[in-house]
Amino acid sequence: MYREVVAVLEAIKAGKLPEAASKLDELGPHLEGNLDMLLHIGAAMRQLGREEHLQWTLSMAQHVHPNDEQVATAVAQLGTGA
Repeated sequence: MYREVVAVLEAIKAGKLPEAASKLDELGPHLEGNLDMLLHIGAAMRQLGREEHLQWTLSMAQHVHPNDEQVATAVAQLGTGA
C-alpha cells in the first residue's frame, strides 16, 4: 500500500493528475486496513480537488474508528477546521 500511495503523490507532483486520480481510486477499497496511510491519502485527495470526498472519508473513519490515533491525526490536519 505504501508504494501505491507514493506513486499517487509522485504523479501529483509531476502534474499527472488523471493518472494520480486513477491510482487513488484503486486504493480506496484498501484504506480500511491501512489507516496509517489515511493522512497521505487525504492529502492526495485534497490536491486532486476531492475535498467533499475527503471530508466524508474523515468523518466515516472517525465514526468507525473513534479511538484510532492515525484517524485522529488525519482529522486534526485535514479536517474542515484545519
